[in-house]
Amino acid sequence: MQLSRVLGNVAKKLKPENKQTTRLNEYRLIIGLEIHAQLNASVKLFSNSSVGSEQSEPNTHVTPFDAAIPGTLPKLNQEPLSKALSAAAALNFTISRTSSFDRKHYLYYDLPQGYQITQQYNPLAHSGHLALHAHRDDVTRDFAVALPRIQLEQDTGKAHLHTRTPTLTPLVDLNRCGVALVEIVTRPDMHSAEEAVAFVKKLRSTLRAAGVCSGHMEAGNLRADVNVNVEYAATPTIRTARVEVKNLNSLRSMAGAIQYEYERHARALEDGRGDAIQQDTLGWDVQRGATYKLRSKEEAVDYRYMPDPNLREVIVGDEQMASVQEYLQQCAPFLPDALRDRLMQTYALSARDVNVLLAVNEDLWAGDSRRSLGSGGGSASHDHAHVNTQTPKPPSIVRFFEHLAHLSADPQLAVNWTIHELLAQFAARASPFDETTIPAHRLHALLALIQTSQVTSTAAKKVLAHMFDSDKTPATIVDELDLRMLPVHVLDDVVQRTIEDLPDESTKASQGNTKVVRKLIGHAMKVARGKADGSRVEKMLRDRLGIQ
Repeated sequence: MQLSRVLGNVAKKLKPENKQTTRLNEYRLIIGLEIHAQLNASVKLFSNSSVGSEQSEPNTHVTPFDAAIPGTLPKLNQEPLSKALSAAAALNFTISRTSSFDRKHYLYYDLPQGYQITQQYNPLAHSGHLALHAHRDDVTRDFAVALPRIQLEQDTGKAHLHTRTPTLTPLVDLNRCGVALVEIVTRPDMHSAEEAVAFVKKLRSTLRAAGVCSGHMEAGNLRADVNVNVEYAATPTIRTARVEVKNLNSLRSMAGAIQYEYERHARALEDGRGDAIQQDTLGWDVQRGATYKLRSKEEAVDYRYMPDPNLREVIVGDEQMASVQEYLQQCAPFLPDALRDRLMQTYALSARDVNVLLAVNEDLWAGDSRRSLGSGGGSASHDHAHVNTQTPKPPSIVRFFEHLAHLSADPQLAVNWTIHELLAQFAARASPFDETTIPAHRLHALLALIQTSQVTSTAAKKVLAHMFDSDKTPATIVDELDLRMLPVHVLDDVVQRTIEDLPDESTKASQGNTKVVRKLIGHAMKVARGKADGSRVEKMLRDRLGIQ
């Protein structure tokens, strides 16, 4: 986790690389998404192979079924099914009591079966939605993105280009082959790159809070296919053909691809060449900042879908439905909107402070590959799949802040020290935030010294830096560094000495020239060697000199 990046960029909104032109008022952008989210189950969807990581040696997490050895059969595992049901519940889907698997046929290096097992005709759930809010989710309007379906399917392997031979030789790593995915399909309800990016961010946060997906786009755990076309706003029937940009692995790439296609489509309509836009499947060239054609876009008939004869229907009974609802209730406080509302309403935090906390939260969830709420492991019959009802834990930075706010009884002081001081210390050390390094009760002990006027905030920052390298109490460190604030009677002597050291300024101040008060305070703080509170010094000076 790069805390310095989070702290530096949290107030910035992600913008597409190319600025929209004035044609935006004339040509309306239409965006639909297909999101593939890798479930963080410990086993694959239909085999007993464990799920590897990006660091795994190639082809070390492969069973005969994954490699399509003749005679092997699929068996639906409980854990990935439970994860998929949890995802559906968190995204407001209506879960189908029965769903089924189909075969989607195509040939490629990384698909040894020659088909992918998916749910084309009878998906796991339907009629979901995800709400976006103006000025909260980096969008300018309140609207909901409709999600017609969520389906469970197996991932493909990965094809690589090997260069240790005279010619480029394609090699295949089947570690990922058979890993469980959910595909989430949206309606074309988004009309700008910003809205599409905001949707993916909100979706990713929701899946992470539900404990079902790590959301690493760069690692391929979350992949977006973008469907784009443009219509003439005055005459919506005049529109370009829909194109699909495949496998975008970052929010920046997604925004850039959408904006590039908008410009291309709008320019074609403006020039009277709308029919020049073909219904193609495109890729995104990051270096050139442009799309390129992969192939003509396939239709369903091209995939020759057929029901999978080796898998029975998935039946979700009353017990499973009750488990889904129970799990959803436990997740609800940690879903993005509920979490934001709690932080703002319960603790009266500003939107900026909440944005920082949630941004760090995202990095923590993304960086914790071990997080797996409801992971059961192993395989089980699909007739007895249950949703794990373990209560999810709140993201670490929120848990830390809320604990500190409770101890200090001062949420604003707690959030200021969590964000600006504690996270800054982790960033300075290039270390990820870990709530066990400086537990909330230790930081509270330091804040208590500020609240009881025993140390200044400036001195407390020095103490915090030493706390990273010492198990001593904050009070002990304060005394060892001689940072404890001066008692009132000593501070009274400091004020008197300041008046005597600067008689002219003192006279001017007592005569109503308040501009010189800052000089008097600065001198007093120097005499006190920083071991005094500036506001208290100012009050004592004003009282002594009779300044209103």
